Amino acid sequence: MTPTVITQNLLGSVTDLSPASRDNTTPAANSDVQRVFGDFFGELQRHGIAYVILHGYERFPEEIDSDIDYAVGHADLPRIRPLLGAVARRHGWVLAQTLEHQLYSTYCVVIDPDQTVNHLKLDVCSHYIHNGCLLLRDSVLLEGRRQYRKFSVPSPSSEFIYVLAKLLGKDKAIGDYLPRLRELWLADLGGAQRRFTDLLGETGRSLDEWFREPPEAWRQLRMTMNMRNRFGPALRAGEGLRLARRIFRPTGIHIAMLGPDGAGKSTLIENLCEMLAPCFGKQRVFKFRPDVFRRIKPGIEPNPHGRSPRGKVISWAKVCYYFADWWLGWLLFLLPARIHSALILFDRDFDDIGIDQKRYLIQGSWALARALRLWVPKADATFILEADSEAIHARKPELTRDELDRQKCAFRRLAETDARYHLVCADKPAEEVARTVSHQILRLMAARAAPKQK
Repeated sequence: MTPTVITQNLLGSVTDLSPASRDNTTPAANSDVQRVFGDFFGELQRHGIAYVILHGYERFPEEIDSDIDYAVGHADLPRIRPLLGAVARRHGWVLAQTLEHQLYSTYCVVIDPDQTVNHLKLDVCSHYIHNGCLLLRDSVLLEGRRQYRKFSVPSPSSEFIYVLAKLLGKDKAIGDYLPRLRELWLADLGGAQRRFTDLLGETGRSLDEWFREPPEAWRQLRMTMNMRNRFGPALRAGEGLRLARRIFRPTGIHIAMLGPDGAGKSTLIENLCEMLAPCFGKQRVFKFRPDVFRRIKPGIEPNPHGRSPRGKVISWAKVCYYFADWWLGWLLFLLPARIHSALILFDRDFDDIGIDQKRYLIQGSWALARALRLWVPKADATFILEADSEAIHARKPELTRDELDRQKCAFRRLAETDARYHLVCADKPAEEVARTVSHQILRLMAARAAPKQK
């Protein structure tokens, strides 16, 4: 899955930056990925957990170029996350993301924090549920499972009905998948017909007749399937609890970057978008504030410190406006993005007002900015880039060395106020700085994703 990347510049509006050429999908499996893959599914067997890899297994483990969908018995579902975390730790990886995207389904990402290109995306379910419909129970998915190479796969009839239910549930064009469906049907004519009838009832046509229909005809089965398998009261209650967990324990993350102009924040953010992409379906990048009212104009100001500040009254009004923008932006943009598992990156944030007021054309507002910052929604982690003042001055000569030293001291004092602030040496090569920050973010995510101790 290639994530959507959205940026918002300090002097530019929100823009979609997810070109098709940006490749953040799971790579063909190297030896490290293959080892973790084999170890995890071997661990399931060693613990007596019945499972099936639901589709695409013919290429595994040599080629893992998508999410791995697998099913376990409902009673075993709570055991999966601790086992996966243990396997990850054994290989020096981390369980960085766990997302309950449907009732009885959890999407997990395990990743090597030192080489994030090495990762696995594992999507487990017990009962297969989609959009408020209980489509297949665990007993259907696991019945007749068989050995393929070193792992378990479903029977032809179980794989047939899972693939069909998934295609209809997601309303995908079915034509590309009909050859595989036909192959599975021919492998077990009676079993596939029985599963088809259990899911869809009497459609007036046998599977033999359906396979003679054009691909477009199959789409009419989607409404039949959804109407027949809608949630009952108990499952609706369970779905409500799942949605509440998504809201109160969001799986997205909000990261901020601070530091003087020229410290390397933009380059770091660009590298982090690539390194952390496997863990997130979406990325949103902002500069300084959410900009709810889209007042920021396109373009880049090459010398933001060369302009004259506003008067004190207007300066106070601007600080209050920025404070309001942050709260509205958090409610309208940031909170929903965190709930929907986005990576949110800020190049500067409200804290910067209390350190570098001249950039924002304000003056005499230090006390107000420092008071209001205590009430602005905080990032999950803030990284403050420190670099040699001489090196920064060479890149950004509009700031004097004295001013750079003053900002460096102010940022250090800020870092002492909260454990969520981290000082990072930016004098190292950009790739090394990005690996250091990426490693810390993944460790933070791993601590959050770890099962709670009872």
